Order: sequence, then structure tokens, then C-alpha cells
Amino acid sequence: MKELITEEREFDDHDINKIGFNFPPGSDFEYSNSGYVILRRIAEVVSGKMYSDLIAQLIFEPLQMNSSRVAAHITAIPGFAVGYKDAYQKEPDLIKYSLRVVDGAGPIYFTSPDLKRLIEGIYSQKFLLKASRDNMRLDGVK
Repeated sequence: MKELITEEREFDDHDINKIGFNFPPGSDFEYSNSGYVILRRIAEVVSGKMYSDLIAQLIFEPLQMNSSRVAAHITAIPGFAVGYKDAYQKEPDLIKYSLRVVDGAGPIYFTSPDLKRLIEGIYSQKFLLKASRDNMRLDGVK
């Protein structure tokens, strides 16, 4: 598996097909970041768009989250808070490699005002249907 996660090579459909299942779909639940990576790929194939473009179109733009990004490649963003590895480091700890391989699993960056817009959007009748909000609260497999 290590050879799949490099800057030069990302997961492709062939790699995903080789992974297999731990149990039949819908019969059990097991949290896995890999599941979100696969879901990202499904969304890209179905929509014909890159995941970052899809998230921008379906979430960031409707909620006016103008300072949020899917972090496929980290670049310096003016006014963006970043961490440091240690107190003596002079440069911010920007990630120097592509996060595209895991971008379905959550490397999304928000400002506080944008995070507020997302939370308000989730509870808004305008952004999500009640059935979708209710589905978000389900306790795993029925």
C-alpha cells in the first residue's frame, strides 16, 4: 500500500477496485478515511468534475464561503493561520506534497466566518432538506 501514496502517484480506479470489502455493503459500519477517498472518486465519476470543483459549486458558492478551500495542494493564503512544527521554526509548516490522494477524507480549510456559514447552512431549510439533516444524525447501520 505504501507505494500508492506518493507525490508522483495517486489512487486510480484500478487501485480502488483491488481494495475489496470487509463486509457486504449496508450490513455493518466501520469508520475509514479510505471510504471517503472512494466516495470522492465516485462523486467525480458521476459528476464529471474534480472533487474540489464539486465542493465549491455545491457548498462553498451557495453558502458564500469565499475563504474556504479543498486543500489538494497547499499554497500560502494571505491572512491564513498555519501551524509551526516547533517554536524555533521561522517559516509556516505548509504541507509540501499533494493532498489530492486523500482530499475526500477532509483536508478542507475554513475561516471562522465561513465555518459559521456552513453550520447555519446545514440547519437552514434553504440548503439541506430536512430528510438530509435527519439522515446525518442516524446511528450507523439499521
